[in-house]
Amino acid sequence: MPANCKSNFIRSTSPPPRTDTAGVGSKRPSLVRNFAIGGLVFAEIYMIFTVSAPRLHGDPIPWDALLMRMAALAVLFGPFGLALGTGVGLLVDGAVRSLRKKPSKGSDHL
Repeated sequence: MPANCKSNFIRSTSPPPRTDTAGVGSKRPSLVRNFAIGGLVFAEIYMIFTVSAPRLHGDPIPWDALLMRMAALAVLFGPFGLALGTGVGLLVDGAVRSLRKKPSKGSDHL
């Protein structure tokens, strides 16, 4: 038996590559990723304003306490911003896809 028979058999029985996966070969930008990154940036900026807000009595916040607060709250605000941005991105992407969807010939769309 020739050595290349086994490789030809494997090549002939392997399934063809999938072409129906979402986003593969698409030239459109990913709205979900862009919204997720935007949500992260927005959450971190919001965190900076939240942490650096002046106290009620007007006392200045020490720099070491301010930096420690920023480090602790960056861990909390970041993932929630990513989650919020991903959710909004999925909603917008779904709306854009439904608006761009072309009706088929046999459908009853007006």
